[in-house]
Amino acid sequence: MLFNKEKTVLIKFPGAFSGSYTVPDSVSEIKPDAFSNCHVSEVVIPDSVTSIGNNAFSFCESLSSITIPASEYENGWDLATDLVAAHYEGEEVYPLEGEAVTILLRTVAFIL
Repeated sequence: MLFNKEKTVLIKFPGAFSGSYTVPDSVSEIKPDAFSNCHVSEVVIPDSVTSIGNNAFSFCESLSSITIPASEYENGWDLATDLVAAHYEGEEVYPLEGEAVTILLRTVAFIL
């Protein structure tokens, strides 16, 4: 794994690595393309991560599970559905800086 000097930014994950990986609690940012083209099967992201770059998980064909910080939602799709429904019903139930929005953005980064 390639980190910045302080180990707060995950810059690149080795493509040859396979198996499960837990991002260290010291990390607050995952750079764009950090996991792209890797063979990891599972990634666990701690609460400390507040930023995930574009295409962070692109072309990770072996990736079957990603764990994001605890929430009331079982998966990102449930959260996205609730957020979109609330928006179209005029019920903005989540503040822009809220945990739910952070989880949605992490999920979108995973999908992209």
